[in-house]
Amino acid sequence: MGHHLRFSRRPCANGGGPSRLQSARLAAASADLGSRHHYHAMNIRCIFLAILSSLVLGGCATNTNETRNPRLLVGTFYIQTGDRRTEILSKKDGAFSSNTTISGKDGWTTAGEWRVSDCKLHGIYVRSSLPDWPLGEVDSRELLEVTPTYYVIKTRNGVTKKYQRSK
Repeated sequence: MGHHLRFSRRPCANGGGPSRLQSARLAAASADLGSRHHYHAMNIRCIFLAILSSLVLGGCATNTNETRNPRLLVGTFYIQTGDRRTEILSKKDGAFSSNTTISGKDGWTTAGEWRVSDCKLHGIYVRSSLPDWPLGEVDSRELLEVTPTYYVIKTRNGVTKKYQRSK
């Protein structure tokens, strides 16, 4: 791009106007400026859409790098609710297992596969010690926050739960 317009101070052969070469350069420079304006307008639109998308995504956008980083979810986490404690082991290969105890006594176990997409934590249960647990069903929970020491989800019922990393 970078066309430079040069006009001579002497009168042009065609009666004082620009020469054909100068006209061609002027047209090229004009087109270049127009395409640059269009490029900048597109950049502004892209920036606006990115900001709008981040506002629409809400919780996911507040912690984007972490929520899209499944590596932070690998490991053993627990949640304690009253006398019930659930420990979940999430592996790098996408497998998980959980063990729930009530007042220190065995409750139930589950196992399956997990993945993260669209700011949701999806679990597919392939084994459960509960007889009425729906195997093969995908359980999706909104992933609100992920840090190296804990993660927060919102269940289908709208309940927020915080899982702490086990030490």
